[in-house]
Amino acid sequence: NDREVRAVSGPPSLVEGIGRPRVEASFLPDVVDRMIAVSDCCSIAATRVISARLGRLCGGSTGTNLWACARIATEMAAAGEKGSIVTILCDSGERYRTTYFNDDWLAAHGIDCRADEERFAGFLDSGALPD
Repeated sequence: NDREVRAVSGPPSLVEGIGRPRVEASFLPDVVDRMIAVSDCCSIAATRVISARLGRLCGGSTGTNLWACARIATEMAAAGEKGSIVTILCDSGERYRTTYFNDDWLAAHGIDCRADEERFAGFLDSGALPD
């Protein structure tokens, strides 16, 4: 990890806040052990699946965190490691009813997350994130 990075390249993310193309001044890289890149589609898929399972809408940052946690849990299980993974439900999904939870909006943005939704649901059911 390059702790001096202040901007990132590539297409902008649809995940508000954490998807910004710059590193905020408040970010403290020395407290971060690992960062995992999560695609918009995987973030949105996890958001939609966990919201349906919990019966409450969660936002995109929550989906990003949960997808990364699923990857870590899968890696740990494959390596025979045991331990705890802690994350938070970062944001409510109420303001995303017309975006992340709207199939027409996703289609208009060329996003089809159905396969990733199935993968994340599979993780919740089995404890392993399928490839």
